[in-house]
Amino acid sequence: MTYVAAQKGWDGVGLLVLIAVAWTLDYALYRDDRLAATWLRREGVSMKAWKCQFSGRTPMLGAIQLLKSNTVSSWMNQILAPSKRREAWLEMLQLGMLQSDCPDFETLESKHTLTGEIDQSWVRNNWLLTHAAVKAIRVATGEGTA
Repeated sequence: MTYVAAQKGWDGVGLLVLIAVAWTLDYALYRDDRLAATWLRREGVSMKAWKCQFSGRTPMLGAIQLLKSNTVSSWMNQILAPSKRREAWLEMLQLGMLQSDCPDFETLESKHTLTGEIDQSWVRNNWLLTHAAVKAIRVATGEGTA
């Protein structure tokens, strides 16, 4: 019934002006990005967007694991299957981040009984790639060096 009234006389023009004014005020004062920015500023949240490229999914998962606040690693089970070499790699990552130098690979690998040069090489390579990625991320975000 609203549109029936708008078709007679100046009511249609008045309704059009009212819609245009409402849309303009809504756009100028209450845009979604402005509301979100105000809310984030009020809550003290700041973000810096940047792009980073990893050599594979394992270093990316390792970087996420090290940069998050807890040490629970079950979140990556569907992406990277649990295995002895994954556990050795995660333990080396935790040790490597606590120390300034490379952790003792031989002691850790014998503890997890990694047999075969392929597993040992996988753990070493992914530790080095993850460590380099975390270091680059921390430098890029201004957190210093890893």
